[in-house]
Amino acid sequence: MSKKATPAVYPFELKLNLVQRFFAGETLAELAEEGGLSSPVLLRKGAAEGFVDSFV
Repeated sequence: MSKKATPAVYPFELKLNLVQRFFAGETLAELAEEGGLSSPVLLRKGAAEGFVDSFV
């Protein structure tokens, strides 16, 4: 029986900080790596959607 991967849950403060730094000009790749995100796409989507519910 295979187990499904559980999506990571990121604290609100981390999401807010990463999105603010992205808007300030830091790169998606650097921020995603620093924040432990599996992909910079999560951060890009979060910035575009107001980040509240975008990356769990």
